[in-house]
Amino acid sequence: MDFHELLREKANIINHVDELRGFLKGVDQGDVASKPNVGADLINCANYKMLAFDLNNSSLLEKHLTSYGFDFSIPTLFICECVLIYLEITSSDSLIKTLAGLMRSTSCMLVYEQVNPNTAFGKVMISNFSQRGIELKSIFKYDNLEKQLCRFKSLGWSHVYISDMNEIYDYHLSRDEKKKLKKLKCLMSLKNGGYYRTITSSSLRLILPKIWARMLCMFF
Repeated sequence: MDFHELLREKANIINHVDELRGFLKGVDQGDVASKPNVGADLINCANYKMLAFDLNNSSLLEKHLTSYGFDFSIPTLFICECVLIYLEITSSDSLIKTLAGLMRSTSCMLVYEQVNPNTAFGKVMISNFSQRGIELKSIFKYDNLEKQLCRFKSLGWSHVYISDMNEIYDYHLSRDEKKKLKKLKCLMSLKNGGYYRTITSSSLRLILPKIWARMLCMFF
C-alpha cells in the first residue's frame, strides 16, 4: 500500500529486473498485470498486489483491503519501513489503531523509522531532511523509545518490543553479519541511534526474543 506515484515507480523497476519479476506468479511475459480499475502500471498477481491508497485516510483501509480479497482472519505481518513518520500524527496514530482493530487473528507490525531528534546526530539528521523539504512529522511527539513503546500499547497492540539499531547490532548480529555491515557506508547512521525498530503483536508467542530478533535483523 502506498501512493499511486510511488507504486508506479516500484512496478516499473520490478518489470525491468528479471530477478525481481521472476518472483511474481501468474504474470505474462509483457508488462505486469494489474486491475483494470487501477491502471496498467500497478502489479496485481497471485503473490504480490499493489494497492494505491492514501494512508492518511485509514477509515477506508478495510474497504480497500476487502476489495483485494484480504482475509482479516489470517495471521499477517505489516511492514512499515519509514512510513508512519511521514504521515500526519493523527493519521499515523489512526493507522496503527485501525490495523490493531481490524485483525481478528494474530498479527504483527514491524516498524522501522527515525527517532531521537534531540541528540547531536539527531539534530544533524533533522537538518538534512529539512534542507530537502522533508518533515518527519511525529519525531518530536514520540522522540524516544519509551514514548514509542507507550504509543503502540495505547493504540491497541498488547505486546511491543522496541530497540534502536545499536542494540540490534551489538547483541543480535553474528560476527559474519557485522563484517558485511562494516563495508556499508550507511553503517554510521545506523550506529548513532538515529533509527529504531519496533515489533508489535497481538499475541505474546509471536514476540518471543528469538523470533523478533531474527525478524529485526532481516531488515537491518
